[in-house]
Amino acid sequence: MSELLTNAHVHAHSDADLVLTRDGDCLHVSVHDEDPTLLRQRDPEVGEVSGRGVGIVRMLADEGG
Repeated sequence: MSELLTNAHVHAHSDADLVLTRDGDCLHVSVHDEDPTLLRQRDPEVGEVSGRGVGIVRMLADEGG
């Protein structure tokens, strides 16, 4: 959740809404910002301090959009 919210503030330069819902078995996390552009995964160079968040979220998520 922290990674998604940080991306919204740093890259979308906007406020963000965090929505958590539970359907009995799963917790669904959704972050909405004002930028219509979808997140894109980067391939950062060794030693870069950013650029891994989208990849990490994709590995942990069941689905994304």
